[in-house]
Amino acid sequence: MAEYNKQYTPTLWKNYPLTDTSINAYRLNHLEGGVNENDNRLVALSEDKAEQTVVNKMVKTVTLNKDTGVLTVTLLDGTKTTYDLDVEKVVANFGLNSNNDLVLTLADGTQKVVPLSKFVDTYTFKSSGTITFNTTGKEITAFIPDGSITLSKLEATVLSTIRQYMLDAQTAKGQAEQAAENARGYAIGGTGFEGVSAQHFANQAKRYAVITDEAPKDNAQYYAQDAAKSAEEARQAAGCDGTAASITATDVQGLVVAAGGNSNAQALINAVADQVINRLVAKSQIVNNLLATEPGSVLDATQGKALKEYYDRLYSDLTPKLIGSTTSADGTISSANFSKYRFLIVRIGAGGWSRTEFFINQSYIGAFYALDNTADQRIRLDYDGTKIKLSGYSGGSFNICEAYGFVLK
Repeated sequence: MAEYNKQYTPTLWKNYPLTDTSINAYRLNHLEGGVNENDNRLVALSEDKAEQTVVNKMVKTVTLNKDTGVLTVTLLDGTKTTYDLDVEKVVANFGLNSNNDLVLTLADGTQKVVPLSKFVDTYTFKSSGTITFNTTGKEITAFIPDGSITLSKLEATVLSTIRQYMLDAQTAKGQAEQAAENARGYAIGGTGFEGVSAQHFANQAKRYAVITDEAPKDNAQYYAQDAAKSAEEARQAAGCDGTAASITATDVQGLVVAAGGNSNAQALINAVADQVINRLVAKSQIVNNLLATEPGSVLDATQGKALKEYYDRLYSDLTPKLIGSTTSADGTISSANFSKYRFLIVRIGAGGWSRTEFFINQSYIGAFYALDNTADQRIRLDYDGTKIKLSGYSGGSFNICEAYGFVLK
């Protein structure tokens, strides 16, 4: 509907013998112009008004039977339509029975029993020759038994390093065996050692059997010591004493030292075991409700739907709902639905001035006042909890009055 500004200014007429308001063409044309403007506005209002057939299809009231959950919508032409919300199927309470099953009590008194085992998966930790699990209360600890890690369980770079050490050890073993064979030849002689063995020199002279000042090197004792030294060097070159801790390995992932740094196989195995046991989220830590307070718990993804429902319900409560309206001259609306809401908004419109709104808190019953923001006219609203009545407006009658409620009690 179009809004109009004030156009006509009345003339303050004065009686004879004063002549400053005499009747002339200017003042008569001023009267004619005001009548013509009012006529134009009446025609425009007639074109903008809603047809009765359209208004009759508008909602007059909406009521809800709390006992049956039936919603009744009444139109202005008296037509009523009902909608069954099935509130008797809504969960009114819940608890646990003696079998620790979840018992849901519906609004109609019927009960649904849901085993809690349907919501919980059971996981079994089985020990093996490689890893052993111990349980103390809710704490699960994993151990790697000594000597249980085989080459097939090692990371590729660690396995490659061990194999290289094995090759080096085999090479050293061959060198040691060769040195031992040489020592044997030098001790007792043989093919290739004719005339240079300890036995030969023992036969030549007893003094060549042991180290002497005259023969510090060319004797059996010297060669035996040289062979033992070579064998020890071969053993040290292998560098493995049979444990994972003695095997040097590169920490590619940075689990123990900086990525790319050197560590040992046992330290890397311990770090991997710690990641498996202490860093993953256990099934028991996932909570499927919005009431948990235990630190360290995480929220199940299904609770996102519950949070969305809480948000939708809050948004619905904060959206104003039309309770009633009137076009009567005294602007009176009566409804038992006023008491269902914590707050009310009353919107008023009158010819020649823009809409004005009242905000009513249900905790206060009495009179409220507002000003027309274009004509500086004051209007009074009386509210007693079930009825709204407008009065005191000196600018004319009301075209429409609407009452909205929001935030259900």
